[in-house]
Amino acid sequence: MFSKILFLDIDGVLVTGESMALTKSPHAFGKGPLSELHRILDATGCKIVISSTWRFQGMDNLVKELWVLGLRVGEIVGATPILETGRGNEILAWLGKNPAEKFVVVDDESHELGPVSSHLVQTDLTTGLTPELAAKIIEALNA
Repeated sequence: MFSKILFLDIDGVLVTGESMALTKSPHAFGKGPLSELHRILDATGCKIVISSTWRFQGMDNLVKELWVLGLRVGEIVGATPILETGRGNEILAWLGKNPAEKFVVVDDESHELGPVSSHLVQTDLTTGLTPELAAKIIEALNA
């Protein structure tokens, strides 16, 4: 059983409108959102489960890219399964096989979360993960 899990979307959370505008790349990770993700990991000891559509392209490359950006080995513990019933059900399916005491979903969209929407900390596509939102996540995971 996991103590704390952060279900992580990428686009609109770590890759933002601001970071894409600065770099002219659709895959540019924002320095601010990455810094906030590190702050969450340090403050809570949570583990990450990728719930982003980026997992469709394969986890190996994404994990390597996140390691290059400073995440440590072992912080990413998996990805949600790919189902056609929405992200909320994908999260529930992962939790069904990997129970967690506490979890937070960080995503810029809420329409597919259904049964886990009460665990959502919603970001804005333009700014992504901000200090204020990181503080909410830390509070929820450490409560």
